[in-house]
This record gives sequence, C-alpha cells and structure tokens, in this order.
Amino acid sequence: MKIKEPILILLLTITACAPVQITTIQPEGTSLLGFETYDFYEIEFQSYDSLPYNKDNMDFLLDEIRKQMLDKGYALSEDPDLYLNVGVVVKLYEQTRETDPRFDMNYIGQRNYHWEREEIVVGKYEVGTVIIDFVDAENNQLVWQATAVGILTSDMEKMRERASNAIEKIFKKMPLY
Repeated sequence: MKIKEPILILLLTITACAPVQITTIQPEGTSLLGFETYDFYEIEFQSYDSLPYNKDNMDFLLDEIRKQMLDKGYALSEDPDLYLNVGVVVKLYEQTRETDPRFDMNYIGQRNYHWEREEIVVGKYEVGTVIIDFVDAENNQLVWQATAVGILTSDMEKMRERASNAIEKIFKKMPLY
C-alpha cells in the first residue's frame, strides 16, 4: 500500500461521516405567522433505477416531515394554508486522483513505453439533496425554503437515520414568527 492510499481512505471516512449541511431561505417580506394547516404538492416520481431514493424512501421522508409539522402545531388538511413542495435530487460523484510519474512509475522495460498523466477513478459516492418549499396556498408565493445536503449510504437503516436527523435539523431552523 502506498502512502497516498491511507490518506485517501482517511479522507473518504471523514467525508462519509460529514454532517448534513442545512441552508434556509426566507424571501423578504414573508412570514410563517398565521398558517395553521398544510398539505403536500403531488409528488411525481421519475425513473430511479439504482438510486436509493425510491417511492418507499420518499414516503419515509414525507412521514418525517409530517411528524415535524405536527410538532410545530400544523395540521394536515385538504384545504391548506401552506403547500409543501418536497424535492429530492441524488447525484453520483467520482473521486479521482492524477497519476504522477514521480511516484507511480513502476514500469521498466520495453523501449517504446511512454508515461502520460491521467485521472484515475478511486471511488464513487452519491450526494443527496432534499429541498422543502413552504408555499402560501392563497397566493402561490414562497414563504420559506430549506435545503439539506449530505452523502448517502447504501445501508438503508443508516440512510433513514440520516434522513430523519436532516429533517429534524431543518425544522429546528424554521422561524417561529
């Protein structure tokens, strides 16, 4: 094992344990005051193929949001004050390293050999983003938006635990006014 590999493993481990990043946006002149009921916009599912966010996982995510909304005093309604638009994006990333002839040249032999620098894929990972838009149902205006971004795992139990924690963190940032 070369010295670069332990460093790479350490970086991947740190990245995999990185906390979920939460950002929020509240347009100027808007407030969550006066809203008591909510419902979700209809969610459309596209082809997920091998992605970890299938319909069952989306239902889990919506259940977590329902729990938090109930804790904040909002009631689910067919004629709501607020609509929640929930979106999930999963993007595959590749981690690469560049070959370097000073350290990677282990080949000695045939005369016509030449060395070229190139990017080598050393790992792949998925980053998930959950976006929740709180929309005033009366005038169809964004009142508040929260986004959670984190690295996904193939372990469904851990994935759901991370998703639950992310939703909880989102609602802790929700303004009380």
